[in-house]
Amino acid sequence: ELILWFQNRSPLMGFRALITVGPTHEPIDAVRFIGNRSSGRQGVAIAEELARRGAIVDLIAGPIEQSTDHPAIQRRDVETAMEIHTAAMDALRANQPDVIIGTAAVSDVRPSKPVEGKTAKVNLPDHIELTQNPDILASLNALAPDHCFKVGFALAHDDGVEAAIQKREQKRCDLVVLNSLADKGAGFGHTTNRVS
Repeated sequence: ELILWFQNRSPLMGFRALITVGPTHEPIDAVRFIGNRSSGRQGVAIAEELARRGAIVDLIAGPIEQSTDHPAIQRRDVETAMEIHTAAMDALRANQPDVIIGTAAVSDVRPSKPVEGKTAKVNLPDHIELTQNPDILASLNALAPDHCFKVGFALAHDDGVEAAIQKREQKRCDLVVLNSLADKGAGFGHTTNRVS
């Protein structure tokens, strides 16, 4: 009876999830960066709920303020897109997840030649050459086990449905969750959200 009680309380026991959360900070110099307003709240909430239901969660977190304290969440904190990419690929290879959830708002680009140290205001460049970051979710999904369920997130400024459908196909997702900035209380910087 004790085993049945734990099974009922933990329906995802033996289940493994890989989740990326938060923004990335792409350094211009030691103090300046390219980034976005992602808080990581949504991804952390998903990770905590999966862990509460018995799953083991590999959480790859960009620079976020949210804490996680569930013992089933194995968290790795990183800063840049390249670091998220490396950490997520390592977790994928080591643990063969049952689900991949890409909530991270990864910067599309990074400065090609970040400056070491802090650049004086008078020496700031007139332009910054940018390099494309890897498509982390597409890379993960391409190598995911056949049984793995793959979830992506899309943020749009309008209704975004067509873009979300394209993203689902391009990134080999089974599901894309759409957030629209057109919805009041949705998008970065809110404690509420609405999704399609």
